[in-house]
Amino acid sequence: VAAPCGGNGRCGKCLVLVHNPKKPCAQEERLLGGAQLAQGWRLACLTAVFDGMRVETREMPADMKIAVDGGLYQAQLDAPVKAQAFALAPPQLHDQRSDARRLLDALDGPHNIALPAQRKLPQVLRQAGYAGRAVVCADTVLDVIDGARRVLGVAVDIGTTTLAAYLLDLATGEQLAADAALNPQKVRGDDVISRCDHARQDGPDEMMKMVLDAVGAMVERMCRSAGVSSDEVYQMAVVGNTVMLHLFAGVSPEHIAQAPFIPAWADAWRIDAATLGLAINPAGEVLLLPCIAGYVGADTVAAILSCGLHEKKEQALLIDIGTNGEIALCAHGKIYTCSTAAGPAFEGAHIRCGVGSVPGAINTVGMHEGKLRFTTIDNQPPCGICGSGLVDLAALLIEQGAVDETGMLDADGAAQALRPYFDDEGFWLDADARIGLVQRDIRELQLAKGAIAAGIQVLLHEAGVTLDELEHVYLAGGFGTYLDQRNAGIIGLIPRTLLGSTRAVGNAAGAGARAVLLSRAMEEAARQVAREACYVELSARSDFQDAFMDHMFFT
Repeated sequence: VAAPCGGNGRCGKCLVLVHNPKKPCAQEERLLGGAQLAQGWRLACLTAVFDGMRVETREMPADMKIAVDGGLYQAQLDAPVKAQAFALAPPQLHDQRSDARRLLDALDGPHNIALPAQRKLPQVLRQAGYAGRAVVCADTVLDVIDGARRVLGVAVDIGTTTLAAYLLDLATGEQLAADAALNPQKVRGDDVISRCDHARQDGPDEMMKMVLDAVGAMVERMCRSAGVSSDEVYQMAVVGNTVMLHLFAGVSPEHIAQAPFIPAWADAWRIDAATLGLAINPAGEVLLLPCIAGYVGADTVAAILSCGLHEKKEQALLIDIGTNGEIALCAHGKIYTCSTAAGPAFEGAHIRCGVGSVPGAINTVGMHEGKLRFTTIDNQPPCGICGSGLVDLAALLIEQGAVDETGMLDADGAAQALRPYFDDEGFWLDADARIGLVQRDIRELQLAKGAIAAGIQVLLHEAGVTLDELEHVYLAGGFGTYLDQRNAGIIGLIPRTLLGSTRAVGNAAGAGARAVLLSRAMEEAARQVAREACYVELSARSDFQDAFMDHMFFT
């Protein structure tokens, strides 16, 4: 059962059909329409189980459109994990060096051998005639292999809503496969605060297992697709927001959820894959990229790298509008960052008919030849509205006078063509399926877009930069990929003066993770960005509160 609010009775999404229902509670009456309640629909989180109960759940979408491509910056290939060829003289009575010492003396750099490699070393050397290749990372030999074996890596972007993974050949930089999936932690809430609360109450282990199992399954699928073994994967580079990385490592993020928002750690962290139980090479390691602050994570660091903001001399803005809203600004050679409490409205949460980018989600809305038209993902029957459709519909209602500048739905002020779509409750694109917007949805949209726009304004002010000085604006993430930029300008999500210089860059975080996997220089750049970026905390700033209120309006 979908639980965007974590089962706290706020979102109205965990619908179940109870065939012999009891009287709904006041919260259900507020969140659900009278017709739904009369049919027996109830909220799972508010409905107590009773003897003889018969319940049906709605079918959950099995597929979701997830943007995996993205990024602009091309790093020079210099992977941290490499294979070094060696040819050793066979041991003699006069040369009593150990197998390990003999190998290390022949290699350039390493002076340690990982335990799994050491265990197999004597047999491998003798079977191969003392020639082969050593898989090396920094100062350690991870494995000893023959000439046919590949050296692979996996880059992973752990989003609050979605997961994306990439399988790369570390010798050539070739991408062999990619995979995407929903984050299974969604059952504990769509937002990071809900998941922090769950970790505080029940510990992080359950959610850690969820994401590790999901990542392991993605690795297995990619390896099967590419015709390689997961034992050939020696490194994994992982990005995500700070909360997601804590849960990935099994560390409670509970203190991020309350002031002063302090994470347990923020620096880059290398963990043995075996410690996490990930089914890659036993000597493989997982690199968690560094975070900047409790609410600006490694995904933002990676996106900065993939858009080249760390090397830009001109003024450039990066906006990642997803379940969390993160903004980075490059100004006068310095990087400023902030996070806005935009909420997951653009991912479909807290919107009555909101859904993710699943088949059947309404993804575009517009007027054509005087009539209202919409499309759905994969041309399936409509099941709800995803983020891009929400922006399109809101922009249409504003342009057609159906929503005033304060955000009030206004049937009387609407163009004649739209009035039949109104009733006392809201505006319905599909009246039979009751798919549309109600007043509460408009308010949620105002909160989300107001927070993003206010964050941009404060960050520009902090850096001493005006909108006119911005030369590049990058929209990162899946939502930014499919967003109609003109409509984003109409609702005030993006300042209209920036639309001409705005470019969608897809999954920039995933692209940054790939770059780090393939380049030691990019790994060091990630550390430098995290160390030197100026983080601007918005929650206690009066100028943010003032800007937020101003940007709530549709002007």
